[in-house]
Amino acid sequence: MNFFHFATGISLFLPILLGPSFSLEFLGKDFPIFFGLLIQAVVGNLILFYVRGYESKNLNKIYLGYFIFFLGLSGSYLLGKSFWLLFFWELSTIGAIFIYLGGSFTEKAIKSIVALFLASSISMIFLCVWIFFPEEDPNGFYFLLIGLLIKSAFSGLHFWLPEAHSGPPAHGSAAYSGLMVNLPILLYVRYRPEGILNYNLLEILILLAGLGVFMGGINSFFHSDVKKSLAYSTIENSNFIWLLILISTLWRNEANSELAGLSHSFYFLFYITMLHHSISKVFQFLSFGYLSKTAGTTLIDECKGIGRLVPLPFFLKGIGSFSFSMIPGTIGFLSESSFLYLASIIINIPTSQSEMILPSLVFIGTGLALGSAAHLKIFLSFFLSRPAKNLSSIAENPIHKGILFSLYGLGFFIVTIPVLIFLPTVSSPEMVSSLPEYFTRWLLQMSMISVIVLVFSIFVLRFRIFHKIETRRTWDCGSEYRGTGVSIPGSVISDPLFGSLGRYVSRKNGDSIIDTGFLKGIQKILELGRFWNQYMESGDLSTYLFLSSIAILVSVAAFLTYHNYLIE
Repeated sequence: MNFFHFATGISLFLPILLGPSFSLEFLGKDFPIFFGLLIQAVVGNLILFYVRGYESKNLNKIYLGYFIFFLGLSGSYLLGKSFWLLFFWELSTIGAIFIYLGGSFTEKAIKSIVALFLASSISMIFLCVWIFFPEEDPNGFYFLLIGLLIKSAFSGLHFWLPEAHSGPPAHGSAAYSGLMVNLPILLYVRYRPEGILNYNLLEILILLAGLGVFMGGINSFFHSDVKKSLAYSTIENSNFIWLLILISTLWRNEANSELAGLSHSFYFLFYITMLHHSISKVFQFLSFGYLSKTAGTTLIDECKGIGRLVPLPFFLKGIGSFSFSMIPGTIGFLSESSFLYLASIIINIPTSQSEMILPSLVFIGTGLALGSAAHLKIFLSFFLSRPAKNLSSIAENPIHKGILFSLYGLGFFIVTIPVLIFLPTVSSPEMVSSLPEYFTRWLLQMSMISVIVLVFSIFVLRFRIFHKIETRRTWDCGSEYRGTGVSIPGSVISDPLFGSLGRYVSRKNGDSIIDTGFLKGIQKILELGRFWNQYMESGDLSTYLFLSSIAILVSVAAFLTYHNYLIE
């Protein structure tokens, strides 16, 4: 094993051991910090194994990049409200530069790095203001909230994320999506003060989160690039996770026992969904990233059938997509079916208590459905289609053991977590007393369903080797059409819905109309600098006098406005 790989992997567990020395109560108020560090340690190590098989050069530098990246995330988790948080917050982004060293710095890679630094720097400004506020002043939390919303790609603040995923290698995208996005959300859970967020603000945030789920799902479904499609799926999942914790916060201090029970249920579901997002999304980025690299393109239609040319076991071909498609027995099914169950309970509570949540359910349901369809669309195109002509020259080479180990490890968690999910509800006295009986019973039922599906799947996969096809029959209504000739490009699935749904929010290639317009607007604003330089470099005295006069007038107007405001 590479020394840098070993050192980085071991270092991922050190923050958990160092927690008590930072006076952190991992089983108390600091549980969100412990949860984030634990996911980072387990999933991060699986990503490091994947790197060994994916990259062929500059391995030491890439592992150094991951060491810096994970050091930045760990420091941000551990240090809390201190100026060291700003240092480690930016350090995680600096480490990302080394992650790109396995390939060349293309235009997409440079745009990706710029997007990461932009989101990190802007959010860091708001964190800095929060740190300056004294502990006894809760108003500083609003600045923390804005910074965390930016870094987690919340609805309306997500424009940087698709660009950030356009250039990095598959393992880099997996780390950004599955681990980095968790940090700001868990910091919110840890540092949210009691009662500062009023109902009106929370309801607006819930509505925006529902809109983010919808926009992320629909753009993921219509996008023609697999990386961008998974990036928009990340936006969908991030907003969905925010939605769950915001609903939990909304009824956190309710005297009504029914609403308080819903708050605890959504809080528990928040952690389940974060597990689902971290594990399943990392699997998708690693799996489809490897196949895209083999095909030499990230366009879904041009990667059609690449899965048939790569000797991946069937379990590794589909388990990530099955999880996002809500197939029973997966963690994705547990997460989204539990949300639908709790949503059915919300519908029955008084309108005054859920007037902003109910409209969001329309957006959320549509977004989740389209997001699931996006993963199914990629799976059908990559694995169940006849290989595209441009892939005919690709040889069937063995897959590196590091890649297989990583994917098997993630797949193992996808199917075993639903089986074991009921254990915390019966082993933790605090959880037994806080979770309502109906939700505990629901989790037990989901666990039993997962056990049945898992046993049945193992039985089918184990004994199918004894089944021999004596006579292969063709299908398609007697036209002698063989299954090996099936061709399902991704556009065949999404194009029929584009005219009725997609054209209002995305372009033909799947690029978001809103995101593209926003980025072009930013570009136009930045181009004002050229206009400025054109006149500043002219050397004309009248130009300097004109600009100076305008600056003085603006300053005087601002002063008078501020002075009048103070008098009033």
